[in-house]
Formats: sequence, C-alpha cells, structure tokens
Amino acid sequence: MPKVKSMYLSLFVVCIFISSATAQNYSQKMDPSLKLMVNAMQRDSATGPLTKAAGSHLPFVSVLIKGQPAGIRSAVLSAGGSVGAVVGNIVSARITPASLLTVASNPSVERIEKVAQKRLYNDEAARQVGATYVQSGTSPLTLAYTGKGVIMGVIDSGIDFRHKDFRDPTDPTKSRILYIWDQEDEQGPPPEGYSYGTLWTKEQLEQDFRGEITVRQKDTNGHGTHVAGSAA
Repeated sequence: MPKVKSMYLSLFVVCIFISSATAQNYSQKMDPSLKLMVNAMQRDSATGPLTKAAGSHLPFVSVLIKGQPAGIRSAVLSAGGSVGAVVGNIVSARITPASLLTVASNPSVERIEKVAQKRLYNDEAARQVGATYVQSGTSPLTLAYTGKGVIMGVIDSGIDFRHKDFRDPTDPTKSRILYIWDQEDEQGPPPEGYSYGTLWTKEQLEQDFRGEITVRQKDTNGHGTHVAGSAA
C-alpha cells in the first residue's frame, strides 16, 4: 500500500512539472508586460500589489496577436474575448488576463503583444524642463512669465489646427492660431507680398470648426504639430 501512494505522489509531481513547463513555453510567445501579468496571477492574490502593478486585475487587456487570423479569431472568441481589426497576419483583440495562456497555447498564435496605452505628457514635459518654475515666477525670477500675449512662429511640416491644444481653452470654437501659410498648396491666395502658397486666417480656421468650409492644410508627418505643441 505505501508503494502505491508513493507512485501516485510521483505521478502528481510529474504532472505539475509538465504543466508548469508547458505554461512557460506558451509564455514565450508574449511580450515582457504580458509575461509579468501572467506571473502576477500565478504568484499573487487577486488583490495583491504585484497583480495590480501588472494590470492583471483588469477585466480585459488590449493585445495585438500575430499568426493565422482564422485560428486566432476562434481562440479569442472561445476565450470570451473580442476581435477588432485584422491586417495581414496581425489581429487586434481584447481578452481577459486569465485567458492569456489559453490563447497563447493555440497553434495559430505566434506572438502576443500588449497594446501600449497612449497618454498626453506635454504638461509633464513642461515640469521636467523647468517651465513651470518660469510660469510661477519661482526665485531667483522676480516675475512670472506665462507666455500670454506672445506671438510665436513655427516653420515645419504643418500643424493639426483642429487639436484642442491650439484652441482657446475657455472656448474651443476659437482658434489660438492667427495664420497658417501652407507653402506647398498652390491654390492660393498667398500672403501679401508673396507669389506662392496659401494663407489661412484665424477666421477661416474657426469656419472649419463650424463645418462651413474645409481648410486643406494638413500636417504631413506630425513633426510640426509636436514642435508647435511643445513650444506653445
């Protein structure tokens, strides 16, 4: 009888080892943040600090999954998740943290990556470069410099003039931009004294906000919007 118990115990230990090794193999398909999430669920309680830090307490996690789209879709839906866009062999999806290993175990899945959450950090950037001290007039400054009344010009790839950073914070129907000179738009009219480009006025930008006209100017790659936003 003792030998039988010993045999069952050995089998039980082997099963645990195999299961753990398999989970480790599946986790290799995940990016570091998702591995951390799985480890947190395995090592911590549902309300523990590691679980919260990893985000595994959240109801769903947004991911990008590489592999065979049809198989990925089936795996995600079977795990209670939802599928978004499919582009080539990349599928966007929302799945529960608890189903990560289940989805990763599907042969159609080659790689899973967490979708990074986007945030606006220009206020934090102002603090880090010391602009907040200038705006508050912190010693050794004797005056606060807020930039009020300053007119600034930027020569760059364009600007996303519809962005709220470039509108009056108290009245978003009003633009903070006085003029945009699009030097690549030859439809005109150009600024006075010049023979090329198209000049858009503050009034026209606000007409665009109201849907009365369409301002053609666009930021071709985002750099101009970034520079203008940081400077302003």
